[in-house]
Amino acid sequence: MRALPFLLSVVVLSATAADRVGGSVGVTSDYRLEGLSLSAGKAAAQAELHVQLPTEERGGWYAGLWASTVRLANQTSSSGQIGAFLGREFAMGPDWLGSVTVSHYAHPWNALLKQYDYDELTVGASFRDRLKFTAAWSPDTDLYSHYGFIENRRSLAYEVTGTLPVRGPVGASVGVGFRDVSDFFDTGYWYGSAGLSYDRGPLHASVMRVQTDRTARRLFYDDIVEPAWVGTVLWIF
Repeated sequence: MRALPFLLSVVVLSATAADRVGGSVGVTSDYRLEGLSLSAGKAAAQAELHVQLPTEERGGWYAGLWASTVRLANQTSSSGQIGAFLGREFAMGPDWLGSVTVSHYAHPWNALLKQYDYDELTVGASFRDRLKFTAAWSPDTDLYSHYGFIENRRSLAYEVTGTLPVRGPVGASVGVGFRDVSDFFDTGYWYGSAGLSYDRGPLHASVMRVQTDRTARRLFYDDIVEPAWVGTVLWIF
């Protein structure tokens, strides 16, 4: 939680300066991150608030807060996760946009989940909002697997995602990623997703199939790693 007071002050002060404020609220049938479920295959409520500080050219600073319900390890009921982030977008040419983001994720309402708090640095590049590459590195990730609970290890994930319009507000997307967890298990695993989305005005809805490879299914329990259809509905403002 040490990053939240600073980032919250950034959001509040920037909002009073009449900069661009936005966010979203919604629900997903399964909160998936890098192929793994953070809600044990259950539905999760989610919300996000951010402020952007645009520059004269494309890009600029941004900061915000993220919240979701989670169900980690052997939890029998849902708890909450809060994330705080600060980053900057910058032009890399007429069609490319880069970004660098630092984040902190915490679980303030559950003392047992404080061990799952972690920090992350994410570097990304996107081409015309159609193709996106990201690399996310964490120095202090915790994982619960068939080998028990392992904490404060390094994790690195690479992802590439492509989106294409299909017809009107309907689009298709496909993505693939690799997560290097060799600091935990001397190996890594592949994951991917594919599906359709609907965007009209402030409404976003999507249905995605999320898949993981055999290594992930060998390392983790079925309730967080089994392939699944994931439906998401967001109201964006």
